[in-house]
Formats: sequence, C-alpha cells, structure tokens
Amino acid sequence: EDAENLTLEWVGTIPGKRESRRFEGHYMLRQQDVVEQKEFEDAVAFGGWALDLHPADGIYSELPSCVQWHSKGVYQIPYRCYVSKDVDNLFFAGRIISATHVAFGSTRVMATSAHGGQAVGMAAVLCTKYSLQPKQILENNLIRCLQESLNVTGQSIPGLSFNRKNDLSNSATITASSTIAINEIPFDGEWIPLNESSGQLLPFQKNKNHQFTVLVKADKKTMLVTELRVSGKNANYTPDVTLERMELNVEPGEHYITINFEKTVPGNQYGFLVILKNKDLFLKCSTHRYTGITSVFNGKNKAVSNEGKQSPPPGIGIDTFEFWCPRRRPGGQNIAMKIVPALEPYNAGNLSNGFTRPYLGTNAWAADLRDIHPQFILKWKEKKQVQTITLFFDTDYDHPLESSLWGHKEDIIPFCIREYKILDDTDKVIYHANNNHQTINKIVLDHAITTSAIKIQCRHPAENVPAALFEVIIE
Repeated sequence: EDAENLTLEWVGTIPGKRESRRFEGHYMLRQQDVVEQKEFEDAVAFGGWALDLHPADGIYSELPSCVQWHSKGVYQIPYRCYVSKDVDNLFFAGRIISATHVAFGSTRVMATSAHGGQAVGMAAVLCTKYSLQPKQILENNLIRCLQESLNVTGQSIPGLSFNRKNDLSNSATITASSTIAINEIPFDGEWIPLNESSGQLLPFQKNKNHQFTVLVKADKKTMLVTELRVSGKNANYTPDVTLERMELNVEPGEHYITINFEKTVPGNQYGFLVILKNKDLFLKCSTHRYTGITSVFNGKNKAVSNEGKQSPPPGIGIDTFEFWCPRRRPGGQNIAMKIVPALEPYNAGNLSNGFTRPYLGTNAWAADLRDIHPQFILKWKEKKQVQTITLFFDTDYDHPLESSLWGHKEDIIPFCIREYKILDDTDKVIYHANNNHQTINKIVLDHAITTSAIKIQCRHPAENVPAALFEVIIE
C-alpha cells in the first residue's frame, strides 16, 4: 500500500544497463558462513542466534532434542538467499529462506526473519519501480540502492555504512558545545564479588597505551590477575585473544590498584580490561553509563552454556571460546576506573560517519555531563534548503533484552534522549520533541526552510547518563 510513499534513491547505474559485475541469482547459507562470519557484497540482513539444532526426525529421534553452537559474532545474510532459484517473480522470507539444516538453526528465529522480511519488502518496491524481476536487482547494480534504503530505515547491515549521496550533513561543519572524554568511570556504584571473571568493554585507538586504576576490596592477602584482551576479528565482541597478563599483590582492605600494560590494542576497535575471578576480592563499580560501553561477565548461563565456555567436539567446524555477556539491569554496572590518558570515542564527526550503532567504536557523539545545555550545530558556508531531518538515537544496543516475556525492571531506556529542540540559523525553534522513546526520528517539515545552520539542543537522559546521538541526516 505504501510503495508510492517509500523513497528509494538511485545510487547505481541506469536501470537496464548491465555492468561487468555478476552474481549468481541464488545462494544457500551454510554453517561455514555463520561460523566464519562470511561477508557478502549483497548482504541485506544479519543474524546472531546460535546454531540451535533440532534433529530432523523430530520428537522420535534418539538424538538430543536441542544442541546449540555459537559463532563469535553476528553474520551477514545475502540477498540471494531470499530469491527463488527457479521461479522468476518469487521471493522467500521468514523461515523459508535458502539455508542448510545447520544454518537454518540460526536464521529461523523471529528477529532474523523480520530483517529478511524488511529486505524483501523493499526489494519488491524496487522491482515494481523499475519493472524488474528479483534476480535483476543483482544484475542491474541496484543492490547498493537496496542496502542504502534498508540502513536508513534501521536495518544496520553489519559493516555497511550509509552512502550519504544527498545528505546535507555530509557537507556541513559539525561542532558541539562539549564532548565527553572518559578519564574516569566514577567510583559511586556497588561492590561486586569476583565470583566470576569480569571485564570492561572499551573503545580503543590503534597502538595507544592507557593506564587503568581500579578499586578493589580484599578479605585477605591475595592476587589480582588482570588481562588485556581483544577479539581476533576486530568487529567482534568476543575476547578470544589475550595480549598481556599481569598478576598484582593485594593486601587486606580497600586499595586502588594501577594497571600498566605494555602491549596496546592493534587497531581501532573494542578491547577488554579483564579481571579474573577471585573469591577473596570485591570490585567497585559505577552508576554511570555510556553509549557503546558496557561491562561483561564470564559466568554460567543455562540458556547458552553451563560453564561460560563453548567446547565442541573436534572436527565439526565449530570454534572453542569463552562467553562474555552483559548482565541485565539494574545489574551489570560498569567497572569503576580512572583512565590515563582519557578515552575520546565521542567526537562530533561521528554524527556523519554513516554508522548508527557501535561498530569498531561507539560511532556516537556524547556530551560532557557538566554541560548543562548540550547541543551540536551543522553549519554551511551557503544557505541550504532543508525539509527533512532524521536523527538516530541509542535505544539500548548493549542491554541483553532476550524477550519481553522475561520482564524488565525499567520503563524507560536510559540512553535515549527524550527531549530535544531543532533550531535554524536565527535560533527559531522549528521542532520540539518531548517524551521521545524511538530509535529513529524522521522530522518532515510542512515547508522547506532556507538556512545556513541547523542547531540541535538536547537534554541529558539522566544525571549519570550523557546525551548521545549516533547519526543525523539532513535533506
């Protein structure tokens, strides 16, 4: 019904004009694609569920009713999995996409199926608009157009940024009233017992050395064992590579412990400050929370593992690795620490980098909490006509929300900016939002305005959560 109202901007060659690049018109997703996180030029969706395997014989099988094996991160699903091999004008979506029995164990779940349905729906609009069959989207270089349109509506295809062809923010100078630097995660939270290994996920810059100071409490003389870890694949969040390990003596009582690693994180990516379990130690945490930063824990979880580690039989093509997961709030506070030099992952340039959630870094601008009236300004040398402003907020990409059926302690997601104003170059308010809870706000003005600047004023969501925004698109 809404096909006429859906704008899909052409970013490829002229429809009907073929180029040298060729795709096969059909693809069956395999176990290796999921485990190895294979990248596809025609990726339009993604999954992250385990290979959740049920025997083909069903309830009559003598095999276990369910076996779960995990990959080390999310994986892409190509457009070709949604296109029929034999019927020209037929798409597949939901659970019936092209996947082997093992890969199907992951692709079949509802959220992943919904991503596929979104991709197929938009592809159908393109086919209608340009009088094409589904396979011809690949042949006519329309796949990038499809990917772009999906991402703008929130698909967040892993590793794929916006093209930003008609986005005025791409040519604007972006400045902010403040930008938070993480030199301290304040020591104002609870004490947690180190009954399980704990870690702090942090965005690092390539080859930059940092000093960390944590606060511990010991019942008796003991040893604090800490490690600097990263993921073998830089876009993952699985700390499977240990760069350095330190063992530090701790006397009874409360003590600030300073950690100086000689090794550095090899790229611009997330890393982990890990503190291994020790029943004689407590670790101080913080009530402060930040977009794209979270604590993780290597504990037991009945849903995925009994021992916090995946140990498959040899030869089945599955990796052995530990599970490090966030905790549900109100638990899962960040580990309190001082960081020298400060981490600076929140510059205003992130607002136009094409990513709308954490990937390699936070990809967000965040204001300093001491800034009472945080704002950022997009400015052009010449006046521009503006009618549409799209903002991408943080609606909790770090919190493990398995299902609404589990129940949650919060009515409001703490990271999402709920109140903001948009002003023109004369400081006239052209839009005021209050009580926002949505990830994407697309503001379409009744009439286009002519302005040399757009100013967006925000309110911090809470006294311990800075205002943060991933992306802004202006058209």
